[in-house]
Amino acid sequence: MAAAFTDDPTIPDTAILWRRIPPGDVYLVFDESLNRSRPSSAAFQDSKDGSPMSVFIADDLDGPHDALAGHDGFYLVGFSAGVARECGLSVVRDPANDPPGHAFVVGAKTKSHCRKLARRCRWIVGPPDP
Repeated sequence: MAAAFTDDPTIPDTAILWRRIPPGDVYLVFDESLNRSRPSSAAFQDSKDGSPMSVFIADDLDGPHDALAGHDGFYLVGFSAGVARECGLSVVRDPANDPPGHAFVVGAKTKSHCRKLARRCRWIVGPPDP
């Protein structure tokens, strides 16, 4: 599926991409070097069905509630398209635009790529402080 997508130059490196983070210990870690909770690298893998990592282009939505619709209890992080591209990944709009603002981060997500995304993202809707 990933081979059908090419990087979309209309999405600037400065565009903020929102990624939903499921609740649960496997997706959250406390990073002592950052002195805060952050998503684990597991939260930045492709979907189990083989489709590329799902994101939303923040500027295409009215707010975080649009990205979280139907996903009660999920968290939301943001990172720039440029960070994804630094990892050699492509950012592409969902051709179906369903839901609106939906996009994919396409390419091989190595452990180091996933760690970089996890460390460089920022909470939009985060877990409660411990």
